Amino acid sequence: APKESLITREEKRKINYKYIGIAFKTYIIVEIENEIYLIDQHAAHERVLYEQIKENYKNHIQNNVQMMLIPEVFTLSYKEARFVKENMELFKNTGFDIEFFGDNTIKINGIPDLEYKVDRSRVFLDVLDEMLTNERSSLKDIEERFVATVACKAAVKAHMKLTKEEVDSLMAKLLELPNPFTCPHGRPTIITYSNYELERLFKRVMN
Repeated sequence: APKESLITREEKRKINYKYIGIAFKTYIIVEIENEIYLIDQHAAHERVLYEQIKENYKNHIQNNVQMMLIPEVFTLSYKEARFVKENMELFKNTGFDIEFFGDNTIKINGIPDLEYKVDRSRVFLDVLDEMLTNERSSLKDIEERFVATVACKAAVKAHMKLTKEEVDSLMAKLLELPNPFTCPHGRPTIITYSNYELERLFKRVMN
């Protein structure tokens, strides 16, 4: 299990790490003290975005919008349009800039402000599809799932190549979180191996 005390101390300090590389365009590999950290880039970015979007939503910050160069226009089904209309504040407070034309035609002017490569036109539709696929009745539950779903759909995906600068930015944000070890859906973001564990592993292989 990862040593959470390394990251969850109350005082925020810069955690020095040595960047090793990325395996399979999915797992960031870094060395911290005497441990190797394997970091799932999607789960890690999902955790970072979740905390960022949740904080913006909680504080009603609506200026975290990334405006699209060319707005997208979509025709929604009756069910989709009803959900958006009933949850318009939810969309706005998480960073979507959207407006209706008539009953079911919608224009997307902006999505939550993101720093990574993402298919902007798909984020809104993917979030909407996920929310309608797993409908619940509780308002609090809808809010929590909505924030988690936006974070998941907007996060970088596996096999998406990140630059060293993007890795550094992600690591800096991840390592200062109170709980960086799981994504909002419970998937682990980090797996660690100590020098001692690796030595034992190699000894077992040799024997």
